[in-house]
Amino acid sequence: MSERRRGAKAKQESVKRPGLIRRLCLMLVLVSALAWLTPMMVQEALVIWDRPVQEVTIEGPFKWVAREQIANLIGEQINTGFWALDIAALQHSIEQDAWVDRVSIRRKWPDRLVIEIEEQKPIARWGSTGYVNVRGELIESDAAMYQLSGLPTLVAAPENLEKMLQYYQTIAELMYARDLRLASIEVDARGSWTVSLADGVAIRFGRQSLQTRIRRFAKVFDVELRSHWANVSAVDVRYNNGIAVSWRDAG
Repeated sequence: MSERRRGAKAKQESVKRPGLIRRLCLMLVLVSALAWLTPMMVQEALVIWDRPVQEVTIEGPFKWVAREQIANLIGEQINTGFWALDIAALQHSIEQDAWVDRVSIRRKWPDRLVIEIEEQKPIARWGSTGYVNVRGELIESDAAMYQLSGLPTLVAAPENLEKMLQYYQTIAELMYARDLRLASIEVDARGSWTVSLADGVAIRFGRQSLQTRIRRFAKVFDVELRSHWANVSAVDVRYNNGIAVSWRDAG
């Protein structure tokens, strides 16, 4: 190799070494900084993880659910950190209240929980042991609430609930359209249907052809009974082609 080439190569190596040294120094500084910052970052992460919940907002109509009871239940379960809190477990606990239909829980940075409660919407009483909601599901609560005292009562074996609800809507709409207030619908052990009204009139539909008999009652009421309804005591629709009417004692 000529002297000129050896000199050029040595010059190139001398130029490269300072750049390499600078990069190594920079990497060393970065590694040192990271090693110094990592414990602080971990500590800060732990502080954030363990930050207690400072504020809980509970939203809902609270017609049937007791706000204080829900607040106490929540207070017993938010003693963990903001992020460590088991949202699913808290939601499940709140939903154990029979009058709670759905629960939504959101974390709101930095330390707030927002809990939205949707209550059940009862449409009728189920015997003396509960209520029925708008989806036809049982609300297992025997609480006697004054605000719900005007709801009609449904009486039947549990296995007849679905069929009861199918006809309940039809019967309720028919009575409402004629200014007749429904008090109860009962299906006895033999499967015989009786509708009782708030004015004391009992309408017996029997076990068979229920839809046909309901329509027959509506037609006879509209044509014959409406103007005399104050004198009616009971109506029996358990006939193939007609009905029987019992009248109140004029005396």
